[in-house]
Amino acid sequence: MATFASRFKEYTVLYRPVQAKTGATGLLEITDKGEEIEFHQGMYEIKDKDKINFLRKHAKNGLHFHEIGGPDDIITGDSEEEVGRKKAIQVKKAEKIKKQRVVLAETDESDIEEVENLRKKARVSAS
Repeated sequence: MATFASRFKEYTVLYRPVQAKTGATGLLEITDKGEEIEFHQGMYEIKDKDKINFLRKHAKNGLHFHEIGGPDDIITGDSEEEVGRKKAIQVKKAEKIKKQRVVLAETDESDIEEVENLRKKARVSAS
């Protein structure tokens, strides 16, 4: 099981898009309704390994959401001390996201893109 936290309270990631084709009548027919991954209250817990790998490789991982750990940490073979250190880091990240959520809640929707651009610039200058 893995847990992901989003900086947005309600956040959706498209996992599998809707599939449609033109039918004999010329109208679109949905052949697959698709699937979305929905974060509620900024959290998403999952056991499906395909979805876990999908989220780990997603372009927005680390920007709009990140993994905060789970029982998978114990399977890595790390010592208890190392697992504890990693969990402490994950807790700090989760607290940071909660603080960011408060700031973003107070920020106008039009300013969110500007905030993201400033973060990107900060990351580039830090490199």
